[in-house]
Amino acid sequence: MVIVLPLESQPLLVTMLSGLLMIGFCVWFGRHFFQGLKHLCQSNSDKLPTVTLLIFAAVILLEFFFIVYFLNKDITSAPPYSFVYYPAICALICASISNNYKLRANVKIIEIILLFSYIISIFVINNLGLKKPFEPEKVAQIMNQDSEKPLMLVTAYSNY
Repeated sequence: MVIVLPLESQPLLVTMLSGLLMIGFCVWFGRHFFQGLKHLCQSNSDKLPTVTLLIFAAVILLEFFFIVYFLNKDITSAPPYSFVYYPAICALICASISNNYKLRANVKIIEIILLFSYIISIFVINNLGLKKPFEPEKVAQIMNQDSEKPLMLVTAYSNY
């Protein structure tokens, strides 16, 4: 959720550099995130909302873990399921980083996160960061080749 660099179908050197950069960024970001979260949990005015969001996100993730591993239902590939916990995680990240920013009055944290966000968005837009397995751009190109003729798109599922 925080950083996605090109890994899939890339040369080995690009994959290794991207992996190392993502690990390094996650360690750096995680340190700042948990420091800010710790201060939020210690603050009287911010403790209840922070703990509520933490419990909500943890319960949802545990439910997904139970569904996937104990009920053997693979819902991990369906994007709508991540939208359940995504807002809570984003709110916690933003609150934590902004609280950390207030405590240190250090603009560098925000600048680095914004720089990485910009770079990552370029990768995602150009289909380098998150490769879609069904290649929607190719499907759309094929569908638009002869747009005057009627078109039907059929997909097959093995279960409901």
